[in-house]
Amino acid sequence: MRSPAIPFPELLTNRLLLRKLEPADAVRIYELRTDPRVNEYIDRPPTESVEDGLRFIHRINISVSEGDCLYWAIVPKQEQDLIGTICLWNWNKTTQLAEVGFELLPSWQRRGFMHEALHRIIGYAFEQLPLAKIEAWVHPQNSACIRLLEANKFELIATPAHTAAGTKPVDLLMYQTIKGR
Repeated sequence: MRSPAIPFPELLTNRLLLRKLEPADAVRIYELRTDPRVNEYIDRPPTESVEDGLRFIHRINISVSEGDCLYWAIVPKQEQDLIGTICLWNWNKTTQLAEVGFELLPSWQRRGFMHEALHRIIGYAFEQLPLAKIEAWVHPQNSACIRLLEANKFELIATPAHTAAGTKPVDLLMYQTIKGR
């Protein structure tokens, strides 16, 4: 299902700008999608080059323009380069549900940036979009992600759900937060 047709929202937090991906982000997208620490619990095709990163940005921006997702670059206000990404996707208009996904370069982890970005996205989703629920699928061994979700009022809904993510079946946990929680 498609997200509501809306102009792309740039969002601010105390320390961050959440903006649309730009072609200039290709190097950082490549870094994110090739870093073994970022990808430890993600099963996705490898990014082979900066050009792959540029093609990824192009595909994402088409999906955003078609209303299939919202996908933000996470940029510290004092910086110009993205340090991570966060998105709302897999929209279901009938159930008013979307899935959240996020990633952050290791040198920026454990400093509260993803907590700040996720908190802002949840607020935006429940205040400005016709969403009642947001879910996140997480690898059971990804304790940092689980702590982040729980700190943002996500509750464990399903354990474990066998999914065919990427190239091999993976058992994932499903977390969910509900508007007004």
